[in-house]
Amino acid sequence: MNKQGSRPEVLAIIPARGGSKGLPRKNILPLGGMPLVAWSIRAALEAKRITRVVVSTDDEEIAAVARNWGAEVPFLRPAELAGDRSNVIEGIKHVLAELQHREGYSPDAYCALYPTHPFRLPGLIDQLTALLVDTRSKVVTARQLDTAPCTWSVPTGTGYRFITPDQSQSLRPAYRPYGLYEGKTVKKPTQHFCLHVVDDPVQLIDIDTEQDLRLANAVVEAGLFPNGARQ
Repeated sequence: MNKQGSRPEVLAIIPARGGSKGLPRKNILPLGGMPLVAWSIRAALEAKRITRVVVSTDDEEIAAVARNWGAEVPFLRPAELAGDRSNVIEGIKHVLAELQHREGYSPDAYCALYPTHPFRLPGLIDQLTALLVDTRSKVVTARQLDTAPCTWSVPTGTGYRFITPDQSQSLRPAYRPYGLYEGKTVKKPTQHFCLHVVDDPVQLIDIDTEQDLRLANAVVEAGLFPNGARQ
């Protein structure tokens, strides 16, 4: 619980490293008049169930932008946790460990909000945080993958035998995590896992290339996201 004991302490962690090969400096490139990282910061600050917002970055410029938009950046991420092959989970663990070491701070739960997914509403954060707190399950947004029937060939003594899945198997849905929200309980977690499936094409925009950024700006200019850029 927080210091007032009125509600669970839920930390929003926004991972925003400085390096990016696909779209250099993407976390601070403009989207609808705001730096990209600011979209996630603003949504987290407006969410009623989030009690603290911290940006994890190795980059001083990103840190300055994040602070300007109201997030905390109490320390920088070590360079060894900010490379192209670095594990984001290790960066999150670094935030939790440093806050505990420096401040004695340990939240009841945390959620990771990836800045490359800018089109999330504060209401979605609150909805999933309520689920996170109430169930103490891991809560992850996901998208359904398009899966089509496939045929496999396996070697036999005389050649190949073809195996075609039956109709029920081929229509079974498949999902993959999507970075709008990834929440986990810190204190007394359960082993349960909750998927929130996202199918809105705007919310599914993931900015990794210049084309993605142009599409996102077109969405903002057309007024297709209800929480569009505000100065």
